[in-house]
Amino acid sequence: LAPGAFLDVALAGLAREDVEQNVSRVLGYVSETFWRLLTPEERVARAPALEAALWSGGTGRLPATARAAFLRTYRDVALTDAGVARLRRLWSGRDTVPGVPLSESDRIAFASELALRGVHDWAEILDEQEQEIRNPDRKARFRFVRPALDADPEVRMAFFTSLADPVNREREPWVLEGLADLNHPLRAGSALSTIRPSLDLLEEVQRTGDIFFPGRWLDATLGGHSEVEAADTVRAFLDERPDLPPRLRAKVLQSADMVWRAAAIVHGWQGP
Repeated sequence: LAPGAFLDVALAGLAREDVEQNVSRVLGYVSETFWRLLTPEERVARAPALEAALWSGGTGRLPATARAAFLRTYRDVALTDAGVARLRRLWSGRDTVPGVPLSESDRIAFASELALRGVHDWAEILDEQEQEIRNPDRKARFRFVRPALDADPEVRMAFFTSLADPVNREREPWVLEGLADLNHPLRAGSALSTIRPSLDLLEEVQRTGDIFFPGRWLDATLGGHSEVEAADTVRAFLDERPDLPPRLRAKVLQSADMVWRAAAIVHGWQGP
């Protein structure tokens, strides 16, 4: 199926699905398809109907846990002015969904998504959110990640550059969150220049981190990209590094698979 047709089928299925595990899985497909397999123009055209379907699921007949999954996906994909305005109301507490209260972590995620969408008062939102965080570890994590959410590309690049120091990679979940924000589809164009340095750090990341960290580092780096330049960058890295250890090469191939597929589907990339 073409991505648009698949999205239509997925949304139609979600309207009838009762099994929460299936709901969660299909919502993941919806988000991935929306961000990585549609052109920017297709995303804009499809966003109103997608937001309406997700909001309907989040406020409908399903158990609260399933409705919360719909609302998380709504938060992750909202793109229209009305959708972003609703994110703001939910974050501020001026809008609520009965039976689905927002936790502190949820409110942090809403604030982060508003910043990624470049709302005019993004800095004030992040300031307010930081002040309201009560959990000390969560506050420290927010402060660590915050530069990756900044509207200034130079601030975001400074965050990435700091990760070359192993000391700044010690809190691996924090690093992965920041990398994912840095490479979010809405910021992917400005993050293209970080892909090759991130790949060049891979062997050091393996030496200094947890056994699963290299794969997750790659997923966070490449997970928002579908551009031809991103696909070519990974291909060139692999071509230039025949000495890369086989297991690391396999991890790169695994993480790059969707980049290559997306570049081919969205932009007609003719890579191998």
